Amino acid sequence: MEWPQALISTVFALILFGMGLFMMFKIAEPVITNTEFLTYELEAGILAARIYNSPDCLAWEENIGGKIAVHSGVIDLSKHNPSETLDDGLRIKVKSCLQSNSVPVNIGLTDSNGNEIVTAQKIIYKNKYVARDYYLVKIKQLDGTFTDGRLFVEVAF
Repeated sequence: MEWPQALISTVFALILFGMGLFMMFKIAEPVITNTEFLTYELEAGILAARIYNSPDCLAWEENIGGKIAVHSGVIDLSKHNPSETLDDGLRIKVKSCLQSNSVPVNIGLTDSNGNEIVTAQKIIYKNKYVARDYYLVKIKQLDGTFTDGRLFVEVAF
């Protein structure tokens, strides 16, 4: 009578093994299948972080006792070219700090009162992927005061 019991447990084990393989390959497949999308999102995040964290771009630099302190996340409006308008001067500064003509970057900056400091341009991209995001920042005004703000960054690939 042991022969049917062994057969039943072997068949049951094979069924469980088959279900496990099915689950492993079909149900539990990786969620992220589009690595190109992930790469674009990562690169757009890096470009945006450079804009508001790098002293070469818009981050505020302060001289403290002969040493330069970079306040990341604080945008210094005095970094624009004085011969340009504030809007155009900050755009030129961002373009020069990113040093990339192959990837178009569009920015917009709004203070806490809703005033647009840099107006985001309305651009129609023919690229296949555009990453857009908003970042909460502090803005160091031209008079030296600070206000909260929102930075819009749009990158087309």
